[in-house]
Amino acid sequence: MSKKWVARRLASRRRVTAVTWTREEAPIQQSGSGVDRMSDDEKRVASETRSGGSHKRLSRRHGGSDHEPWPWLALVPHPTTPAPPDCSLRVRWTWGEHGGLILDYRLLAPRRALIIPPRAAPIRVDGLWRHTCCEAFVGIRGETGYREFNFAPSGQWALYAFSDYRAPLAPPAVTDPADAPSCHCQRRRHFWRLRAQVPAALLPEITAGRDWDLGLTAVVEDREGRLSYWALCHPAAAPDFHHPAGRLPALAEPLSVPQQIWLSTARSPLSHRTDPDLRREGTG
Repeated sequence: MSKKWVARRLASRRRVTAVTWTREEAPIQQSGSGVDRMSDDEKRVASETRSGGSHKRLSRRHGGSDHEPWPWLALVPHPTTPAPPDCSLRVRWTWGEHGGLILDYRLLAPRRALIIPPRAAPIRVDGLWRHTCCEAFVGIRGETGYREFNFAPSGQWALYAFSDYRAPLAPPAVTDPADAPSCHCQRRRHFWRLRAQVPAALLPEITAGRDWDLGLTAVVEDREGRLSYWALCHPAAAPDFHHPAGRLPALAEPLSVPQQIWLSTARSPLSHRTDPDLRREGTG
């Protein structure tokens, strides 16, 4: 057995090992909610986020504009409902060309750790919050009324209206599917990503010079059927997505990314977190 033959075999084995690591063992990055295992698609998304390219594709895909989206913000589970191990959830948002709201949720978790609703007809369904779903609470800053939107990985959605804290109103009727909210879920081995769009006509009516209040939340169901409740912050002792203190000031006009980071840390319930913490946890 010659030395050259042995050297060729060792070099070939190293190449096979490198390919296997690239496909199956993506790099691990630390986040505030645990350890995130990034797939090739996740690394591409993170690279696009840093380079400022993904928001253009996101906006065009949803019929929106080239408004700069907010940076990724980390959602955290309520202390009374701990998250499954190695699970993290992030969200960002932007405005569409016609004033609609575009939401982008990204969840990382070990394979088979969660129960994700299978794909179904994209229709209006109540009770989505009983299983894994993403939610948004949209109000006008300084007013008590707000609307709640639910989006399931199945593609189903729900819409509710309130005049005050948990005071329900008749929800807006949506008769034409073209005027309905929409959502699409991408599923991968270690993560899923849900993109949702809310048409401007379904948002609360806002006048010039006013700004939005935006609460971004999610419910996650693990394999044992236990629910964990995620939000930008949790102002109450028990999970309560309706609490007005859990909403983020969302300006009606787009801001640059540095302005967005400053605003989210200086004027929102995230004020106890510093900019480096936000960048470490909330960016791709």
